[in-house]
Formats: sequence, C-alpha cells, structure tokens
Amino acid sequence: MSLPREVVYENLFIKKLGPIPVQPNVLFNTINNNPKGHTCQFMDRLAQESLLEHCDYSWKAKDKRITVKCQYFDEIEKELEHTGAFNLICEENVAQLIVSKHLYETIYFKQPFICYAAVNYHKHLQTLGFKLYDNLIDYSFDSIENAAERLNELLKQIKVLTRYRNFDRLQNILKSQNAYNFNVMWHIINNENNATLCPQLNTLQKFKKLI
Repeated sequence: MSLPREVVYENLFIKKLGPIPVQPNVLFNTINNNPKGHTCQFMDRLAQESLLEHCDYSWKAKDKRITVKCQYFDEIEKELEHTGAFNLICEENVAQLIVSKHLYETIYFKQPFICYAAVNYHKHLQTLGFKLYDNLIDYSFDSIENAAERLNELLKQIKVLTRYRNFDRLQNILKSQNAYNFNVMWHIINNENNATLCPQLNTLQKFKKLI
C-alpha cells in the first residue's frame, strides 16, 4: 500500500478523522516522535533562534545510540497540544531523498508545510505534482548541498513566517494551495495499480463520497 493510500485509510477508516482543517492557535507545529541525529540538530537550532516560542511540538526520547547532544533544546518528552497554522517537518533522512508519511498526513489535513529534508526535496514534491508556498517562501535553500548550510537558510525562511500573527489570514492566503495539494493526493491514490490492497479507496469517486 502506498503512503498516500495508507495515510487516508488510517485517518479516514481507522481513526475516523476526515480531512477537515482545524482552527490553528499557534503558528507552527513540528512532530518528532522518532528523533534521529539530524532531528536533534533541527530542534536545537529552532531553540537557538528562539523559534520554539512560535511553535508547539512533540518529542520522544531518542535512541541511546544517537550521540548528538543539544545545547539549547531541553529534549524533555512532550505531546503535541496545539494546532499550528504551518507544519515544520523534519524528514526521516536529510542525506537521502525520502518522502515520509508525515508529509502526506500534513497534506491530508490541508496544512501548509516547509521541510528540513534532503537536497532538492521541495523540487521533487513539485515533480510529483504538488504546489509549493512560493508566495511566502523563498525555496533557494532547497538546492544547497551541505545539510548544515541548508538548515541555516531554511531557518531564515521560518523566521520570515513569524511575521504572520493573524493565523486566519495566513490560512486564507494558503487555502487554494492546500486544497490543490489535497486533490493531487487524491489522484495519486486513484491512479495506483495496487488499488485492490485497499478496496475502500479503489476509485477517486468513492473516495470523494467519503469526504
């Protein structure tokens, strides 16, 4: 089962959660339930730049084999408590281009995103048919080969987003892109060759009737 199909199946049929955007009460969310070394670096830099003041996050204890130490982030375990207007995604790998379930869940709930991921990750999303939020974000960081330098430039774009204090206005600005990306995910599911693995979603028309 593909990741888009799995995300829709789990949320719509198992959790009974429809793709209805929730009213945000904080600017950013970032979910980190399986932190790796680069996840620690990401959160540490957010803390260093005082960006966690605008963010609610989840954090689970990292594997003891991960030796990366945080200087600014306290690494205290916590659950996500608030809904963000924008999702900061730290992908599972920043050396290899992998689109994770986390990205598709963000698209399913019609939430905008910006990602710390492998080089040209956002460009790859465009090749899949998704729209970026280039009316607000300069994606020149995406092509930087060095991961640390790429993160530094990404943080500059996250800082730019902190100018938006009216979450309703931000949602309205990005509403059309969120809806477009959601529809792209519909079509990915509809065009799969393995639709029999999840017959409830075997056609776009049936999927639409469930929304």
